[in-house]
Amino acid sequence: MTVTSTSSSSAALRWSPSSDNVGVTGYNVYRDGTRVNSGSEVIGTSFTDSPLTPSTSYRYTVTALDAGGNESPASGPVQATTAAATGTSFTLSPTDDSTIDPASNTPTSTRLTVDAASPTNDMLLKFTAPPTCTNVTAATLTLTVGSTSTNASTHGGDFYATLRTDPNAGWSEKTVTWDTAPARNTAIPAVSLGAVAASTSYSIDVTTLIPSAGGTFTIHGANTSSDGAGYYSKEGSATAGPKLQLSCG
Repeated sequence: MTVTSTSSSSAALRWSPSSDNVGVTGYNVYRDGTRVNSGSEVIGTSFTDSPLTPSTSYRYTVTALDAGGNESPASGPVQATTAAATGTSFTLSPTDDSTIDPASNTPTSTRLTVDAASPTNDMLLKFTAPPTCTNVTAATLTLTVGSTSTNASTHGGDFYATLRTDPNAGWSEKTVTWDTAPARNTAIPAVSLGAVAASTSYSIDVTTLIPSAGGTFTIHGANTSSDGAGYYSKEGSATAGPKLQLSCG
């Protein structure tokens, strides 16, 4: 296991895949001896732990789970130290959010869906940073899975930056379609979310997806899995809808 990045509120972890004679199905991640992947096992070989306390050291290990219900011994520990908190923090709700597919869009839906099954569903989240936030130092996106089992997924989605120069950067949830949505900026690696459970909130470090100068920007969510994930939209819940925490220097 290695620590790939840290912020004042998160630690991104990665490890090599494991195998055994039964077949590895997923992983558990432990922080200071306590499992932190709530709800279900991690599918894949990366995990972002958030929210964390600034200027704090944490000890992480990972175990592998197989189809027989066995859990491996813990890996060798790694230490992650979060950055010091600086500047001011803001918690934002999206100004616009929408699910889009090639046939239609659902601007006032209570759910935001990412699903590779036909018809493909992507989701869009537009935020505007306060005028005083001109140096973004950290960004954490929190999404809450809908309450029914159909909203849970083995893969919570892949989240991409978009270009502020995209001709569709000024999209509106009332009119956006698949063809008029800002494109994913694949030049910046996506931030992925593993398995997600119903009625559970997940926080992911999206600092790399946010323009450092703040302003108005869009996060574009997609999925490579046909087991789609569904999250509360801002119309679905004022409290459980998407939230973006920005730290500004």
